[in-house]
Amino acid sequence: MEFNFDNQLTPQKQIEISNIGAFALEAWNEAGMFYYFLVKTILGQSVIASCGPIVPDIDTIPSNFTIRLYKLPFSETRLIKSIDLFLNDRDRKITEAREIDIDDAIKQFRDIKDYLNNLEAETF
Repeated sequence: MEFNFDNQLTPQKQIEISNIGAFALEAWNEAGMFYYFLVKTILGQSVIASCGPIVPDIDTIPSNFTIRLYKLPFSETRLIKSIDLFLNDRDRKITEAREIDIDDAIKQFRDIKDYLNNLEAETF
């Protein structure tokens, strides 16, 4: 009788990022939950913003929604690690990703701001 062992996960897909210092990603999983990741670098300072999950056509934010904002000195190594962690997070289970226009990603963050501004007690 034979047994398999030393199983290893191998990447199934790749994404190419045009400019590591200024880009945005839209990623989603098989459950239809969307995640956004944005990097902007100005004068040697990078800002990383991420949020999700967002479920299209639903006016509420899921209970596991997170939003993060980091500012750090530009470091290609740290940005690469951040991208890898975002795309390969076990909880997100991302199956597809694409680079999108930075302004389109910023719109998602603005929509979250609008949602927060319009919160009412009955929303919870």
